[in-house]
Amino acid sequence: MFCEKCGAKNKEYAKFCEKCGAPIQETQAAGAIQPERGAARLHRKQIIAGSIVLLVILACVIGYLVYANSQKQAAYTGKLQSADKYLQALDYEHAEADYLEAIDIEPKKEEAYIKLADVYTMQGKQDKAIEILKTGKKKAGGKALELKLKKLNISPKGGSAQYQAYYDLCMEYQRKYGAPGHRKWGDEDIYDLTGLCAVKLMDFDGDGNEELLLGYADQASGVQYAYEVWAWQENKLIQVLEPTGSMHSNGELAWIQTVVKDGKIYIWGYSYDEFIEQYLCMKDGKFTAEYEIECDFVSPTVKLNGKDVNTTVWHDLEDEFGWYAESGLQYRDDQKGTINIPLGFVQKSETNAVLEMTQTTLETLKERGTEKSTKNAEQRQAYYDLCMKYQEKYGRPGYKELGSKDENGIWESWDAIGLAGLCAIALIDFNNDGNQELVLGYESPADDRVVHQYEIWAWRNNALVNVLKPTECSHDEDAVDWIETTIYDGKVYLVQDEAGMKYNYLSYDGETFKNEIELIDDYYNKEHKINGKPVSAEEVSAFNKKMNRKISAEDGWQNADVYFNENPKIVLPLRWLTEEMASQVLGESAETLQSLKQ
Repeated sequence: MFCEKCGAKNKEYAKFCEKCGAPIQETQAAGAIQPERGAARLHRKQIIAGSIVLLVILACVIGYLVYANSQKQAAYTGKLQSADKYLQALDYEHAEADYLEAIDIEPKKEEAYIKLADVYTMQGKQDKAIEILKTGKKKAGGKALELKLKKLNISPKGGSAQYQAYYDLCMEYQRKYGAPGHRKWGDEDIYDLTGLCAVKLMDFDGDGNEELLLGYADQASGVQYAYEVWAWQENKLIQVLEPTGSMHSNGELAWIQTVVKDGKIYIWGYSYDEFIEQYLCMKDGKFTAEYEIECDFVSPTVKLNGKDVNTTVWHDLEDEFGWYAESGLQYRDDQKGTINIPLGFVQKSETNAVLEMTQTTLETLKERGTEKSTKNAEQRQAYYDLCMKYQEKYGRPGYKELGSKDENGIWESWDAIGLAGLCAIALIDFNNDGNQELVLGYESPADDRVVHQYEIWAWRNNALVNVLKPTECSHDEDAVDWIETTIYDGKVYLVQDEAGMKYNYLSYDGETFKNEIELIDDYYNKEHKINGKPVSAEEVSAFNKKMNRKISAEDGWQNADVYFNENPKIVLPLRWLTEEMASQVLGESAETLQSLKQ
């Protein structure tokens, strides 16, 4: 600090000049500055403190959000896991509830939408599956959702020609190889599937367009079972997998198997003759062997795609594909691409599962092929109108007591119920052309007797045609009246019984019914003939079994007083039956009539 009077330098806080003694004037100014410096320091401290508080609050908020999000994710994952377990146990109701809760928790995640769509698809609820996927696409988006929706949401305009072509192909193969069915091996519970026995829609290449897998028993070519795959490309049918034999141990334990690996669907194949195992997948519109294994059990040597490998590599590959030795004995379908379709030398329950799958697929193809919908509507209306005319003529469906009493006024041991009016209505495709014929059975008084008659109508050239004239069920008033069809070698036969001594097996060629087989089984006179050729009683019994007729376990004769309907194989009892069976026949007829009305 300097003195203003003499200019001498003094100490910083001196009040008087050490040289001249004059008072130093800056004293007040210097003193006045001090409070300002203190305020600045205080202000800086306040800013720092406030910043720290804000950082702490921000850290708490972030921590809370992270915690809340982790809890939300845990709840979402928990619901998915719970739903997955329910789905694995085929408990669709609880699986659906948990997937819906997962969607409520995380509406912007796509996994729950996709899995819920699977739940609906497995139950045959296609519309609900499409609806939930559309909701997911709107709220969550994602390529997986779009692909799933593309696979399910097939527009009728774009897909009708494809599915009609698939259906027509199936009908062609059914005529060639026979209708789906099965036959028994001896007295054991072992069966083989027959005819066009395996029909399945699968999207092998994941492009949203389904291919058609066909499996059939091809006796003529020497291959007991074969399968092939067809696709719809450039608006026409293309065979993308040539007929491949599925034969194990001379036809036993034959099956079709597909497995999923890395998102691809592979068809597994094996040749016992060449010891070659293949895993084929669809690429560029056709099937190729992505993995081919040559196994020489004599050496033993193993080659994978032409290169020598040890057996461990082979078995590891099989483990990756989920192949297992007992797979051919049990039907399975996880709806995602992994299937196992047993064809030969399996239990009846397994053949029933395959036949149910085939029937469901054929119905789906028929429904999606809408090109003939107008024609079908006209046909159904014509059939329905005809039923109404016959109902007006012969009376409404019902039943009444029949039969005779002994000298004591007690009913005979026979059940005494007879169907009345237009009592039997059935739709059966007799010639496997995809077009059903209409079978009508009704009560018709004749010569003071109450008898039942049946006749068959077809839809040909956009008009109703009577292809089987009215035929009396029985010539004996006290006999059981019934209508019967059976299946043999892919054909549907109408079986006519003449007083229990003569049986005519009629087949339909699309024009008329012709008597193809005549069986005489006169047990009183011991006369047995098939198409005029004498045969033994044992040969007649073998013939009945071959023709898949319903045989009574008690007496070995036709058991027509038992109702059954394994369309197109039926036995419809009309007279001398129980009230329960009468209700069954009338119920089936009412359902058929309702389907025509719709």
